[in-house]
Amino acid sequence: MRPELIVAEKEFRDHLASKRFLAIFAILMLLSFYGVYSGMDAYNKRLDQYKNPGLVMDQPFMKEAVESLQKEIQDAEARGDSPESIQALKDQLSLLTNPPMPSVLEVFNSMVIFFTFLGMILGAAMGFDQISKERDEGTLKFLVSSPIYRDAIINGKAIGAIATLAVALAAAFLLAIAIVMFRGVVPGLDDMLRIAAFFVAALLYCTVFFAIAMMMSAITKSTSMSVICTVGLVVLLIVFSILALVVSGFIAQAIVGPAPPIDYGSLLNNSTGSANVSYIVSNSEYMNYTTRLVAMEFQISDAITTVSPVNDFGGLMGMGVGGIGNAILSKTPVQSFSLVATTSARQVSLLDSLASVWVKIFVLIVEMVVAFAVSYVAFMRMDVR
Repeated sequence: MRPELIVAEKEFRDHLASKRFLAIFAILMLLSFYGVYSGMDAYNKRLDQYKNPGLVMDQPFMKEAVESLQKEIQDAEARGDSPESIQALKDQLSLLTNPPMPSVLEVFNSMVIFFTFLGMILGAAMGFDQISKERDEGTLKFLVSSPIYRDAIINGKAIGAIATLAVALAAAFLLAIAIVMFRGVVPGLDDMLRIAAFFVAALLYCTVFFAIAMMMSAITKSTSMSVICTVGLVVLLIVFSILALVVSGFIAQAIVGPAPPIDYGSLLNNSTGSANVSYIVSNSEYMNYTTRLVAMEFQISDAITTVSPVNDFGGLMGMGVGGIGNAILSKTPVQSFSLVATTSARQVSLLDSLASVWVKIFVLIVEMVVAFAVSYVAFMRMDVR
C-alpha cells in the first residue's frame, strides 16, 4: 500500500472516532432531518395549491396582484415599451395564474443554508489541528523520522480528512433522499443528477474550509494560534459580506440615481393607513426604479464577495440566494437579484445551471488549491527539531 494511503487510513479512523467530529456529525444529521422533513411539508402544500389553484386565486391579495399586473401590461403596451419588458410582465402574470408544478429539488433547497454554515464549521474543525496538534504533542518528529516522506504525510492527512467529509455528507444526503422517498416522492433521473452535483459542490465547499484551516495549522506555531487565526478568518469573511452589501447599496444608489417622486397620498391605504399594494405595483416608474436599484445592489455585492466561499456556495450572506447550491437545485433560470420573481417556464439543463455559476466554482477550486499549496510548502520547509 502506498504511504499516502497508510496515513490516510489512520487519519480516517481517527476522525471517525473523534468526539469533535461525532458531535458535529450528529448536528448535521439532525439539521438535515429537520430541513428535509419541513421542506417536504412545504412541498406538499405547494403541490396542493398546484392541484387546486382556485384556493390561492380566491385570496384578495392575489386578485389585486393579478389585476394590477394586467393593468401594467396594458399600460406598457400602450406606451410602446420594449418586447422584453412586456414579456417579463406577462411571465410574472403567468406565474401567478398558472404556477409551475413544484419540484422535489425545492426540498433540498432548505439544506443549502444548513450546509453553508455547518459545512464551514465541519471543514474548519477537521483542519485547524492537522499539523499543529502533532507538533504540540511531539509526534511530528516521530512521523518525519519514520520511513515515510513528508509529502506522503501531508497528502495522506488531506486524503483522510476529505474522505471523512465525504462520508459525513453522503450520510446526510442519503438520509434526505430516504425521507423524501418515505414521504411518497421518487426523484427522477435529472433530480438525482442535480442532487449528486449538489453533493459534489457541498464537498468542495467543505474542503475549501478544511484546506484553509489546515493552512493555518501549518503556518502557525501552536494549535491555539491556529484556532484563533481560523476563527478570525471566518469572522472576517462574514463581516466582509455585510460591509460589501452596505457599500454596494451606496454604489448602486450613485449609479441608478435618485428615486422618482411618489404620491404619498395614493401610497397609503385610506381605510387602514397601511401601504397600498395596488399603487406600488401599478406605479411602473417607481416599481422599475426599485427593481433596478435592488438588482444593481445585489449584483455589485455578489461581484465584490466572489472571493468569499460562503457567498459562492450559499449565495448572498449565505442565505441560499444566487449561490452554487441554489443554481444547481433550480431547473429554471432564476434571476435571483430582483425585487420580484422573474422565473420562466423554460427549463435549463444541469450543464446550463453549472455554467451560470462557473466563476464561483472556479474561485472555490482556486482557493482550495492555493490553501493546500501553502500547507504543502510550509510543511515541507518546517523545522521539527
